[in-house]
Order: sequence, then C-alpha cells, then structure tokens
Amino acid sequence: MHAYAGPVADDPLDLVVSSVRIRYGTTVAVHDASFRARRGEVTAVVGPNGAGKTSTIEACEGFHSVDAGAISVLGLDPRRDRARLAPRTGVMLQQGGIYPTARVGETVRLFCALHGSVVDPDDLLGRLGLAALASRPWRRLSGGEQQRLSLALALAARPDVAFLDEPTNALDLDARAVVRTVVRELASSGAIVVVATHELAEAERFADSVVVFDGGRTIGQFGMEDVRRGDGVRVRLDRPVDRARLVHVVGDVVDEGDGWWRVPARSDVGPVVAALQPLAAAGEAAILDVTGSTGGLESYVQRVLGRG
Repeated sequence: MHAYAGPVADDPLDLVVSSVRIRYGTTVAVHDASFRARRGEVTAVVGPNGAGKTSTIEACEGFHSVDAGAISVLGLDPRRDRARLAPRTGVMLQQGGIYPTARVGETVRLFCALHGSVVDPDDLLGRLGLAALASRPWRRLSGGEQQRLSLALALAARPDVAFLDEPTNALDLDARAVVRTVVRELASSGAIVVVATHELAEAERFADSVVVFDGGRTIGQFGMEDVRRGDGVRVRLDRPVDRARLVHVVGDVVDEGDGWWRVPARSDVGPVVAALQPLAAAGEAAILDVTGSTGGLESYVQRVLGRG
C-alpha cells in the first residue's frame, strides 16, 4: 500500500511519524510506524485493538518518548518541546480525565480561561449542545454527553493540532452530525486533526486520509478518494490473456489469479464489459464472471489488512 500522496504538498509543519519504535520494558508495542497528518485535513487512525495506535498517538502528544525513529509536530519534537506544543494542542480522551463533581459550564469556562479566552465558552457550549447542561456535574452526564464535553475541552485552546479519541462514540445520530461538523470546521481552519476510531462508517464521513495499524506497524495510508473510487471491477476470463493486451483495452489491471483480473480505476461494471467485448468478438477471451466494487471504508481496510 503506497503512502498517501494527498491533495496538497507536504508541509514541514505537518505531523510526521518516521519509522517509530516504542517499547514498554521487554514488550515492543510499536515496531515500525510511519505516517503523515497534514494541516487542514482530518487523518483517521484505525486498526485492531493492540495494533499500536494508542502508543503512537501518545508519543505524538508528548506523553512518552520513542525508542527509535522520530516524530515531528508543527516542526517541533513532541517530547523535547512539549512545553511549546502543549498550548497549541487539544487532546480528547475517550473516557475520564474530568473530576466527577465538576460542572459542565464551569469546566468549559475554566479551560477556555487557561488558554487565554481565545474561544468563547458560551459559543462552544452552544455548538456542542451543552448549554442546557451547563449546571450538571460530569458524573450525571450520559456517555454521549461526556463525549461532547471532552471534545469541548479539546477545542478550548483553538488548537493547531488536535488528537481525538473516538469522538462519535455513544452519540445519537443528531449529536454525531454535530461532532462531524465541528471536526471538519477545525480542519478547515488549518489545524492538524488526528482521530483514533473503530467506527469506520463515521471515519468515512469526515476523514481525508486513513492510516491502518496492525501488529505494531503501519501497513498503509491512503486517501478517502481511493475508497470512494472503490476496489474496482473484477472480471474472470475463460483463458489466459497477456496483461499488456488488457492494459491496452481497459487501462491498469491487477492479476488476481485463477482467471480473475481487477480493474481498480473503474467502479462501474458496464464500461468494463463494453471495453472487453472486442476481445470476445475476436475469440481472444470471453467473460465468465464479473463483479462490481463493494466499496466503503470497512471493506477497503479489511482488504488492506488481508482479511477481505
């Protein structure tokens, strides 16, 4: 899987993870992680539990050092330059981190004040649907309400880089739509937004690129445009055909064996079948079977993981 090229040029002030290795005692949690999260984009980090996502993101946040490789965030080292990066960073935890009796409004106002009041706390409460809950303590919030409050606190700094852990978890449909809008607005303001999630259907809605972790490694990074184009059209021919001949007829093709060929650049069956008709008419090969793309981020990630 090739590294994500993306719609914009590389920027030295992006977040860049290069060949990172992270060890806890004798346990190697991350063997080899490399990816780039760009300013102005949402980068989703996905993969199975224990794949190394959390350890890598915590290193990007400056919470622990790496044993090999390097991380650059906004041109700074997140560990060595943590004091400089912290005021520019928003971190949303999936659970906890807030005193149980802390009230919603007071907490948001406190965080905004700590960051110099560059963000209007009342506006932030209103945007995330928390205004009516301003006097309620954290312990009396539902799971979804706690998620929205955690996101509000991450946004209190108007961050240049934000790390969001499962931002739509436990939210109803309306709240998910609100969070997606807020996340996209944050990226549009020029921030680097990194979202760790297991909710691939949600990531498909707001991510610009996706990084896939597995077994302590990054095994691929791709743009959502690749997903939206789908996996392509798969065609099974009744006899061997030279690949160069098929490339001439339908463009780039991938030999999947047992007579199957995949045309990754096209998502519609009709044009592929029409392009292959001259081969059948000339007696070179006939179509035995054809399937269209399944599409969607989940199926794409499963294929990257070798499980689809």
